[in-house]
Amino acid sequence: MATQNDKKSSNWLKDAIAPLRGDFRAVFGASAIINLLAIAAPVFVLQVYDRVIFHAGLATLYGLVVGMGLVILFDFLLRQARAQLLQDVALRIDVAVGRRLFKKLLALPLGILESRPRPYWLALQRDVDSVRNLFSGATAVLIAALPFALFFAAIIVVIALPIAWVLIIMLPAFVGVGWLSARVVTKAGAKERAAGIERDAILSEMTAAWDTVKGLALDRAVENEWEARHATTLEQSMSRGGRADTFLNLSLMLGVAATVLITTVGAIAILEQKMTIGALIAANMLAMRLVSPFQQITMLWRNYASTRQAMARLTRCSRLRKTAVKRLSVWRN
Repeated sequence: MATQNDKKSSNWLKDAIAPLRGDFRAVFGASAIINLLAIAAPVFVLQVYDRVIFHAGLATLYGLVVGMGLVILFDFLLRQARAQLLQDVALRIDVAVGRRLFKKLLALPLGILESRPRPYWLALQRDVDSVRNLFSGATAVLIAALPFALFFAAIIVVIALPIAWVLIIMLPAFVGVGWLSARVVTKAGAKERAAGIERDAILSEMTAAWDTVKGLALDRAVENEWEARHATTLEQSMSRGGRADTFLNLSLMLGVAATVLITTVGAIAILEQKMTIGALIAANMLAMRLVSPFQQITMLWRNYASTRQAMARLTRCSRLRKTAVKRLSVWRN
């Protein structure tokens, strides 16, 4: 029975988010159509360079422009609808998860509440914000876009086969940078969070005991302790920020390198008459759509890892009351 209760406790976040599955499917469907429409612009460029300009086909150009106008309008409407869906998801997560967390905090025994500093409990609300942002922000859009990377890669193979090997080399590099960033930056972020909680604990304790601090003239001692913890927090923040910037800049560097390689290999293929200029330009546009999510995968994995930690902390909070009840039962027996 205890095992079932623990399992139920650990799944309370999933239960709170479960009613949103229909909205997630709608977001994924909208993202699928948006990504399919993304090939319209490269195809437009390909046709203009290889057919309109070469054959002076103005009638074809006018038809292509009208078609692109309709695609652009439809893409805008879909993006607006997806944004509204994500706002609704964010609101419902805030209501469902925030309400459950607050009820669980109210149900905790006084001994457990006093066993941890106040900033620890306040930080749990920021964990709720992390969960909301993962499922309803830019990260959710990025997750929905990643599966279509293979689709863009397939289109590039069809229209510009000579440059496909460049992507085969570069994409694993982006994935490797993102994976390493998640491991390194997440650990640094956890240390920064712990240091921040210890620093804020001093301020919380001081505001709760102004009379004692002033009456015993502890101003200087409290100030020194706060400055020491604040310095530690700043040090951890600088360390985390520096590592995050390094991986971000490395990802951007890989993006520029991918563009240079694609253009170089494509130019050689054009000189050897293995592909056309229109195919190279269209492939470059598609490559940017393909590479962009992988550049952002550094942020995605870091946010995902941070959110997993936040969900673990929220789950531990839900188990505290059950642990206290068990201990009390054992003590009485």
